[in-house]
Amino acid sequence: MIKRNIILLKWYYFFWRFRPLSALLMIYFYQITQSYATAAGVFSIFNIAYSIVKIPGGLLSDEFGRRKIIIIAGIFLVISFILMALAGNINLVWILYLSSVLWGTSEALLSGATEALMFETTEELKIKNGFKGLYAKSMFSDQTGCAFGALFATCFLSMFSLRWLAWFSVLPSLCQLGLSLFIVEPKKTQKKISMKSNLFLSLKEIWHNKKLRFYVGADILFSTLGDTSHRFEVVYFQTLVSDWIITLTRFLKHICGMLGSLLTPLLNKLSSPKIYFGSITINLFIRISGVMLNNICTPFVNAFINFFYVTASSAKADILQNLFSSESRATSRSIILFIKGLLMALVMFLVGIFSDMYGPRMVMVLFILIRVLILGIICFMAKKHLNLFIIQEKTKTNHFQ
Repeated sequence: MIKRNIILLKWYYFFWRFRPLSALLMIYFYQITQSYATAAGVFSIFNIAYSIVKIPGGLLSDEFGRRKIIIIAGIFLVISFILMALAGNINLVWILYLSSVLWGTSEALLSGATEALMFETTEELKIKNGFKGLYAKSMFSDQTGCAFGALFATCFLSMFSLRWLAWFSVLPSLCQLGLSLFIVEPKKTQKKISMKSNLFLSLKEIWHNKKLRFYVGADILFSTLGDTSHRFEVVYFQTLVSDWIITLTRFLKHICGMLGSLLTPLLNKLSSPKIYFGSITINLFIRISGVMLNNICTPFVNAFINFFYVTASSAKADILQNLFSSESRATSRSIILFIKGLLMALVMFLVGIFSDMYGPRMVMVLFILIRVLILGIICFMAKKHLNLFIIQEKTKTNHFQ
């Protein structure tokens, strides 16, 4: 029965990311709020709600199981998208804020539970090093959903408005909820501990494990920059091209993500740290090229960023999951996402103000400069503490024994 999860997770990730409105969310929020700062504030509220719920969500997932939490999160997600569509029809910002709170709550519950479910499914099936492969296939479904969502939006907007597209976006969340009802809960083989002990164990683990602390810091910084750029780049692109070209290039961006799955054999040939940081470095050069061009070609150049998405995400997940303890896997991941959510809430709000003052292009330039600074620090760490970049084989296999 547990094998069912492998197929379900692929389709679950597809509908999770099949969001036709996603590429134009910032523009949609701007139409309602008439301010980039306020529109960015909607994302800030999302991230604050995400952060507040993240740690309790991870504790509840470890305590009561992955399936129940995923179903509850699915219900919140459906309500959230209904309210988001409603806000566009009656132009009430507070409904948009309420939608954002429910959306952030749902994503907080889902992010840790799905990844833990995936790892524990491979663990129960006794698939040696099977997590990376399953994660990569799920990320392929993720990018497929994003690509088809963007393609659908491109066709849809030739006949209908953004507000109708918002209503259509409710349907994928209903499919996502339906799939969650068929998920099989993995068996717990570890000794059960209290939620309080679980939380302190996770905090102690992150604080005292130098290697885990290093990768947690890298994940928080690069993910925050990446997620904020992904949300905000459409505002920059709108100064260069029309909306339908934005959705078309977003479609091409996720097609690149799908094609990038061809690189998954590298996961068994190169170390996860090399793949992770190598992908970040290459993506930085792509971003620099796009901003320097600053013309109609820029959105198309940026589409190539996603070519390394599947391998980079899989490598990062492999590093973290193998450094987490079995007893508090979801909780440890939740702590990371809690910090990331708070940081992104602040960054999104500051980005909105900065864009109102200096323009969207300067935001993208600022992101590039910050990335260069962080990569410089990582190179220094690599030179000083080379052992940080070695994930021992013993650590990788223990979870499958």
